[in-house]
Amino acid sequence: SITHSLLAVQTIDTLISGSTLDVVFILQDKLICANVGDSRCVLGIENGNDNIKDKYTYIELSKDHHPDDPKEQERIVKKGGTIKQRYDKLLKKYIGPKRVYVKNMDVPGLAMTRSVGDEIGRGVGIISEPDIKEYALTGNERFVVLASDGIWEFISSKEVVEVVGRYYDGKDIKGAVDGLIEMACQRWKKKDNYVDDTTVIIGFFG
Repeated sequence: SITHSLLAVQTIDTLISGSTLDVVFILQDKLICANVGDSRCVLGIENGNDNIKDKYTYIELSKDHHPDDPKEQERIVKKGGTIKQRYDKLLKKYIGPKRVYVKNMDVPGLAMTRSVGDEIGRGVGIISEPDIKEYALTGNERFVVLASDGIWEFISSKEVVEVVGRYYDGKDIKGAVDGLIEMACQRWKKKDNYVDDTTVIIGFFG
């Protein structure tokens, strides 16, 4: 598996660190997506409407692996893990999203239920097995967006497709990436004093 391959590389510390994973490839007339964690892959499809807000529909090719998902939660609990919000000692209250913990410990504190690495969470149901989705290409696909949760935290898949669609006709792929990152940063700063990891990869078809 990917995790076992990482563990074999002695220079990478995967005990309490890890990553999400999104992979997309095209095989003849099929697009195949494999994902682990809460990075997301969205496909932009042109539907013939001239209004830019309705010109593109979207399909989410990946599945977010969050502790709120009943099936993911069931696996964690069965393995003896605990799912709860992080307790802020200064504010004296629970804050943020639900996270996965080893019972009676403050680790790993993951806001996802699958990852590559994070070896300390393997005993409580954190897995690196990907969800795989096949999509039959129709010819109306215009672009694909892969991004970390720094984008998806405050921007919906629909909004992402609208933003990228504005740059598609001019084939301005850099503008599309910069536009998404700028929007994400603005929304993070309105909500928090920091900006989470914000990584974007965009592919234009044709």
